[in-house]
Amino acid sequence: MPPRPASTGQEWQTGTQRREPRGLSCGLDRKRPLALRTVVLTRTSVVALAWRLCAAILLCLSAVACQAASSKFKDVPSVDADECLAQDDTALELVEKFVDIQRGVLPLGRALSRGNVLPIMSAPQGISHWVVSSTKDLRARWFHDPHQVTFYGFRCTHQPSPWIGDYGQFLVAPEVEGLKNPIYSLHKSTYKPYLFRGNLINYCSREGCAEVVFAPSKLGALLETRFPANLHGARAINVLINEGEINIVKDEGSDVGGAVRIEGFSASYKKGVADEDIKLTRAGLHAQSNFRNYFSVVLDLNENPQVSGVSTKVNCGEGFCVATIAWSPQNVNIAQTALLRIGTSFVSVEQARFNADRELAPFAGAEHLAKDVAMRWNALLSRVQVETDSMANVTESKSEMQMPASPWNDLELKTQLYTCMYRALLFPRLIAEEQRDGSIVHMSPYTRPAALRPGPVATDSGFWDAYRAVYPFLHLVFPEIARQVLRGWINAFRDLGRVPQWPSPGSRNEMVSTMGDVVLAEAIVNDALDSEDADTAFAALLRNAYEPLDRDGGGAANSRGEQLTQFATRGFVPRLVSETLDMALCDYAIGQAAAHRGRTDIQQDLARRAGNWRHIFDPKTLFFRPKHANGSFVEPFHEFAWDHAYTEGGPWQYRFSVPHDPGGLAAAYGGRDVLCSKLQEAVTGVPTFHLPDVVHEATEMSAHCFGQYAHNNQPVHHMLYMFAHAGATCAREGQAWIQHALQTTYGPFGYAGDEDNGEMSSWYLLSTLGLFALAPGSGHYQVGAPSVFRKIIVHRGNTDSEPLIISREHHLRTSNVTGRPLRVADAVQWRGATHSLANGPVNLSFQELSRGGELKFIRVVQGQRGQSILEQGQIE
Repeated sequence: MPPRPASTGQEWQTGTQRREPRGLSCGLDRKRPLALRTVVLTRTSVVALAWRLCAAILLCLSAVACQAASSKFKDVPSVDADECLAQDDTALELVEKFVDIQRGVLPLGRALSRGNVLPIMSAPQGISHWVVSSTKDLRARWFHDPHQVTFYGFRCTHQPSPWIGDYGQFLVAPEVEGLKNPIYSLHKSTYKPYLFRGNLINYCSREGCAEVVFAPSKLGALLETRFPANLHGARAINVLINEGEINIVKDEGSDVGGAVRIEGFSASYKKGVADEDIKLTRAGLHAQSNFRNYFSVVLDLNENPQVSGVSTKVNCGEGFCVATIAWSPQNVNIAQTALLRIGTSFVSVEQARFNADRELAPFAGAEHLAKDVAMRWNALLSRVQVETDSMANVTESKSEMQMPASPWNDLELKTQLYTCMYRALLFPRLIAEEQRDGSIVHMSPYTRPAALRPGPVATDSGFWDAYRAVYPFLHLVFPEIARQVLRGWINAFRDLGRVPQWPSPGSRNEMVSTMGDVVLAEAIVNDALDSEDADTAFAALLRNAYEPLDRDGGGAANSRGEQLTQFATRGFVPRLVSETLDMALCDYAIGQAAAHRGRTDIQQDLARRAGNWRHIFDPKTLFFRPKHANGSFVEPFHEFAWDHAYTEGGPWQYRFSVPHDPGGLAAAYGGRDVLCSKLQEAVTGVPTFHLPDVVHEATEMSAHCFGQYAHNNQPVHHMLYMFAHAGATCAREGQAWIQHALQTTYGPFGYAGDEDNGEMSSWYLLSTLGLFALAPGSGHYQVGAPSVFRKIIVHRGNTDSEPLIISREHHLRTSNVTGRPLRVADAVQWRGATHSLANGPVNLSFQELSRGGELKFIRVVQGQRGQSILEQGQIE
């Protein structure tokens, strides 16, 4: 994610705090999970949770009872309710009901992030996302407040992060003229990935209140507004844009019936569209970029003929235009429903109409569409099925009665799991539109000007964040989605001429390094590309590795720019620790891709460069430190200082950032025992920082009281897996710290920090599975810690492999290193072999995992003569 502006929040202060030798510092009660120490449940919040739970259950029960309508979505197979409710003991649970799209949503003005996410409504792999808006300001990047009752309508959004901003946004809202600004009931509203339902409590009569029901499709939506009888005042539908063009088209005779369309395009964007393609007219309102989000919003008055006096108007002010369709009921004593059909497209208005017809025509209303989209989400989410201890009727032995499996109950465990899966599947965005002739095309934001190109294209993903967990998770659980997205990135390279860094919608140099190199290398190693795309990907990687061109140059520009020359000749990037370490990892990954393609010459050369991390390692302080161009270390050095040499962190957060060579790092430290002691210090030390200005990443680290382990941000997300490389003692402790992170940095409060396009959620998912790609691109996943779930079954979609099962024995050993007892395993069983977790890391190849099988975490007991005996039953 891009650098953040300094936070103005003053609710968190750092200072010198007592250092404890083991466990967590900060002087907090260790008997309770950290997350629970910061959450206060009031009677109002409990009632709100109860209302949401009841609404979700009722909706899911109705979905079960109804056949899913046929659909023309091509990304996910159509699933009937009967398929989800098999009549045998293997019936899949309807898991979409556990998704909480408001988890991690930040109230406006909050100093610290608890996810910084939006409550996005979307079909699986949706191109257009939708959010209930708490403001009519379309330039706002924080535009939903879960505590704000004013209802400004539904915003079509493509915003991947508030730090990146939105593009192509517009607002659709119902209105009763004369009442203005509807207020909705927070506690009686339903928020699901496929549905919003809420009452407008100031649009009421004696017969009830107006109700809005909204359901998304891939490139559109249905919006029903149900006006009660005896509600006086003309009804209206408004569409608001801040840049672009908007018109109203009326069918002949639409004064008394027929369709009225609000059509146009939004050309709003923050960055990511070529500035030279933009021409502004009419006080800056009409941005004539040819990368536009076209829309067609249709109100068909024939569907409810009890109307009269239809009127339309377009009103433009400074920086906005709003189009309004208004009508009066012929008989105010009769309730009336207005149904809007909304289509969008990056290609044209005509394509937006076609998308609406194709996606929405089979559905009579918003609830009908919602049930179909719910089943589609369930088809994806139910790929992962879980079994808890309580589901298996497992009882604790007397010796283990004080060892809770988790601070959360079964409902919360499933809510956390499936909410993270939903988040992990929202981004990257794959832009692909089917035309009338059946061809798939995309309007490319990477070309200048935007041009119509064949096939899909990917966007809206920060590689610096996502490479660590998003793509390894997709490869492992959703390989077909991984292949589609990766093909989209290959097309982005073809359109742009280089690998983008933080595209949204087009190329933006918002973040450091070229971690897209790791993503493409991993795709080659995992055989996720066809031969032509693999050739293109490898050519892109070689360009980044060997052609030092200006990063802002055109055509065949190299994404690394002049830093490549510095790194290749000096062995480091002057004054920049993060970029030096990132480039070493990128070269390692590219080398692995070269080896996979038989280019051992390139692999050997890049393996040498992948060891350049040694040039900035200081054997005296045992930290990575920036160097001047002449090779001398920058002075003075402060271990807690966060500065520009360390992206979104400081020396401690980058202290172990050699995931591709843990053995070499241990040797540089002077042995595994020294590495172990420094890892222990990292997670138990003082969570302080030195900064001239406060930034939320630093204060979040301090607030979570996890030493210098700042799980709220990505640079440390590999750190707990380095414990396995630091000897037997640290190997066991590492399992406990992984579980501690899972149980304290995620929960009902949201996330430890910014969720960042599915990365924070993907880390949770991989770690819950007990597998983590320590060095993406290596082709291996490292075994982690036993799961909080007794058994996890992963069905990998359209593959011929057997399911991947992750299980554990219930009676494992316990570790109290974190201050509370947590399960740790001695070994794992995989395909008939037993692997000790104390003798170093256990790595399983991606290809091996792809074939399926059971990975079981077990306890090993010692016999009387010292021999190891694998315990297969309950321990007496």
